[in-house]
Amino acid sequence: MRQFSSQKRFALWAAAAVTIYVTAADWLVAPLTARGWFPTFFTAVTSLAAVLEFPGYAFVSKAHLRDGHYTTGGVWVVMVIVNAVIWAVALRIALRLLFPPSKRGLDVSPEQPRLEPLRADAAPLQRSGETPKPREEITSRRRFIARSGQLAVAGAAGLASYSMLIESRWFSVTNRTYPLRGLPRELDGLRIAQLTDIHLGPNLSVDYVRDVIAATNKLEADLILLTGDYVHRSARYIEPVVRELSRLRARIGVLATLGNHDWWEGGPASKRAFANMRIPLIDNDRIFLTADRTLTRERDSGLCVAGVGDYMEDVADFNRALNHVPEDVPRILLSHNPDAAEDSGFVASKLRVDLMLCGHTHGGQIWIPGLGTPIVPSRYGQKYASGLVQGPACPVFISRGIGMTILPMRFCVPPEIAVITFKSA
Repeated sequence: MRQFSSQKRFALWAAAAVTIYVTAADWLVAPLTARGWFPTFFTAVTSLAAVLEFPGYAFVSKAHLRDGHYTTGGVWVVMVIVNAVIWAVALRIALRLLFPPSKRGLDVSPEQPRLEPLRADAAPLQRSGETPKPREEITSRRRFIARSGQLAVAGAAGLASYSMLIESRWFSVTNRTYPLRGLPRELDGLRIAQLTDIHLGPNLSVDYVRDVIAATNKLEADLILLTGDYVHRSARYIEPVVRELSRLRARIGVLATLGNHDWWEGGPASKRAFANMRIPLIDNDRIFLTADRTLTRERDSGLCVAGVGDYMEDVADFNRALNHVPEDVPRILLSHNPDAAEDSGFVASKLRVDLMLCGHTHGGQIWIPGLGTPIVPSRYGQKYASGLVQGPACPVFISRGIGMTILPMRFCVPPEIAVITFKSA
């Protein structure tokens, strides 16, 4: 009974500590990250808070209590209270399993055996054909189960730490070659670098974004294409992230489209920031790359680079992006959300698209052996998780992206700077 009470108190105190930590991270630490204070350390603090508050976040999301994609003040209070209850119950159950309370007669050491008084009406010690199990065997089995649980918890904590602090910042450069029908010989070998889903915010530091941009510049790509979702959770990150993106250097130029998070936190503000930094946005627009490797708005031979608005929060106008492009001109299309490839109007239009470049799904962020990536923000499941897939109207390439949302973790799905070299077909 004493052990039961101590475990219960520990679970309650731990749940209270989680609540205090989450509150401090959300209301005190997160605003400091937007100001650039100790970005690497503070983003680690807020990342852990995001993991700890996930049970409550999942509850209010499933209960449809959030105001769209925002967690208002009142809903935040509900989330924290529910989160504390969930953690208290979960910790109580975990402690009960990992450190089972002693039971009468089961964990008595062999050096000090317990002698029970005999009663006249006592039942026989064993029935016919039954062999009683020694106390030491039962105790060993309970200890084995408890030790196994403790090792499982330690392993889970280690994997979570690795996913949150190491792999989520361990970006890689992937290289692919893709044939483009009709690509002029002068553009053979054209190299593009795609950056997507940077998600600068309380869980990702500006120092990390600078590392990504420095690595991208070292690639000396001809074109750098940005496919949306540059911020996370606050409009305060729009100006900082676009300022960092203005440091990108390509031989020909940098082009961009917006994603759903950019519209959530302020589409007009995002457009102004890109205009101020002279990074062209081609949402529902296009630009041509001529054979002498210059960008022009006029119709020309060469390569058409088009873009559509975000499929969730904007209008994806395929006709505005691609109409009146000469049929013999190859074209690539930027769309933040790969679900746009399944749009019935686009499929029926028969508009030529040689390759659609997308992001949005983050590769699923977490890969589980035997299950794959169970959570992919797409209506078509794992089809558009990552990599090159065939859509109903055109091939679609989905980059794993740079940042994260909701759970700031990646496991077996590292961040990616995608490099594609186009060859004449």
